[in-house]
Amino acid sequence: MQDANVPSILLLTEKVDAPRLGRELGIVAPCKVMTPHMFSTAAVYPRLIVCDVEMTDLGAFARVRQALHNHRDLPAPLLCLVSEMSQQALSRAKTLGAKEVLAITTPRETLLDRVAKHLLVNPKGRGVVLQRGAGSASIALAGMLEAAAANDGSLVEQAESGVSSVLATIEQTDIQGWLDVVWKHDDATHQHCLLVSGLAAAIAIELGFSASDRRRLTRAAVLHDIGKSKIPLPILNKVEPLSEAEMEVMRSHAAVGHEILVLQGGIDKETLDVVRHHHEFLDGSGYPDGLKGRQISDIVRLTTICDIYAAMIEHRSYKAAMPPEKAYEALKNMVGKLDGDLVRAFRRAILPVIQNRPQAGNSRTHQPAAAQR
Repeated sequence: MQDANVPSILLLTEKVDAPRLGRELGIVAPCKVMTPHMFSTAAVYPRLIVCDVEMTDLGAFARVRQALHNHRDLPAPLLCLVSEMSQQALSRAKTLGAKEVLAITTPRETLLDRVAKHLLVNPKGRGVVLQRGAGSASIALAGMLEAAAANDGSLVEQAESGVSSVLATIEQTDIQGWLDVVWKHDDATHQHCLLVSGLAAAIAIELGFSASDRRRLTRAAVLHDIGKSKIPLPILNKVEPLSEAEMEVMRSHAAVGHEILVLQGGIDKETLDVVRHHHEFLDGSGYPDGLKGRQISDIVRLTTICDIYAAMIEHRSYKAAMPPEKAYEALKNMVGKLDGDLVRAFRRAILPVIQNRPQAGNSRTHQPAAAQR
């Protein structure tokens, strides 16, 4: 794990939408967001400083200049983003020592390529492909969940963007690399969705699914927990076991997600099926409809396996991730609940690629039921 005082990128900004730009820069390398005032006295040693303040604002310019002066021995190059390419803005950026000045409206891919160049990173290298792919998918998932919570019509567009990022990245790399990057994600809900969608994409690729079927399964995985956008954060992020009342609220996410997508429109029937029924079991003990046996489609059965497996290998502050083989054994032991043939296919496709990693953290009990929240 990288030292928090050594981010690859430092974003200096006073803008309220800074977290989004920080996430976008984080596609290339770990990024820390700070105001100039915070940076003035902080012991932070980035490899690149990106400055996004209003250069025409004399006060903001002075605060950045003072912060950079206090860190004048840093070798990190400075890239300035400006709202207008005026002579005044360019002159002030150069006064700060900017190696490059770009308009804030610069297309994201161009900006990220320039950032990669300043970091002396190969933009086509495997690590950057993974970081960019997972970062792009994470941003799409964040937008998707925000759109769902706000009943915004951009939900489907965001979801499709996430599907494209997941598939393209897994196709160019492998599931192990995807897991290594995703395991570093701080947000539990995002980490879980990224894990499930990555596993779904990987098994679709390894089993030789057609391009359309790969996209179909990955789309269902990306959207499977969309209902959690309506679950109160104190319940969603609770570390301790949920009370019966809280569990009832949590389990409503399947039906709620289905309702969200029905109201959105334009979602295929199979994806709707997955969103509503990914917590159903073959023996009828699942929810929300208590489906049994043949009532549960193959795409739902496969997504459920990915969902449960992802929950067991996730890193949490209160438990260590279960090693891959042990997680598979837990899946295999869910006789009567999961499709045994698909569980074995999952193993053939996924486990040969996934290597055991040293596990960190304090472990509670590892139970497949963790995925049933």
